[in-house]
Amino acid sequence: MGWHRLRRCAGTSWMLENRAPHIVAGDYTPHSSVNIWPKDLGIVLEIAEEAGFDAPVTQAALAQFMEAAAQGLGGEDDAAVAKVYAGQVGVGLPITKKD
Repeated sequence: MGWHRLRRCAGTSWMLENRAPHIVAGDYTPHSSVNIWPKDLGIVLEIAEEAGFDAPVTQAALAQFMEAAAQGLGGEDDAAVAKVYAGQVGVGLPITKKD
């Protein structure tokens, strides 16, 4: 089962369709780095708190990006957060072959 099947389900998104090819290729060349997300997600959580509502999906995403940064992935493409998820369930991801 390839990631292409996900493109036909309700769980698809622009981010998935854009970042999945990076993950499949094992290419984490930064286009938008992991380090950008903790700041941006933190801003979203601040706004949510000021407005008086919970943002559990944002909190979960922030935790994963913080973990990615803690694992030294901060300078990699934001698709590298998939490495955190893969590590949590013991799944291997494609590795870039260096020439």
